[in-house]
Amino acid sequence: MVFCRGNSFIYAAGGWNKYNKVDYNRSLKLYEKTLRIFYDLLKVGGYLYIDKFKDNEAPEKLLVGKIIISGKSYDLFFYTEIKKSEKHRMASMLLRDEEGNEKGLPNVTSILKLHELILMLKKTGFREVKKLNLRTEKHFDVILAKK
Repeated sequence: MVFCRGNSFIYAAGGWNKYNKVDYNRSLKLYEKTLRIFYDLLKVGGYLYIDKFKDNEAPEKLLVGKIIISGKSYDLFFYTEIKKSEKHRMASMLLRDEEGNEKGLPNVTSILKLHELILMLKKTGFREVKKLNLRTEKHFDVILAKK
């Protein structure tokens, strides 16, 4: 089994902790290349568990905690936003200081639709590709694909 959890697959085209100029076609090629690597790692009958952000993901800035760094207090936010006009998705953990200043590392990726991922999995050679409906999963679409 190959387990690709937490929406990490979409960073196969770059953009983790840095601003990434998104090139949609280049991203698709790198996604397919990554899926080929996953496929080649598996024995016949093996499974790939993969997830991605939901296609209808709404922008969100969610307070997830309060932290203290070097004696200074910060609010910690999880931020996501799909920028359709720029054809990319942004996500970040943001620190907000007591004065309201925010900073964080950008994570910028191409927008990848669920049907595109499913088509790529089939094109790569996966025989069975199923979307799982997990009660506990609220943020990601989950796919189980069999070699």
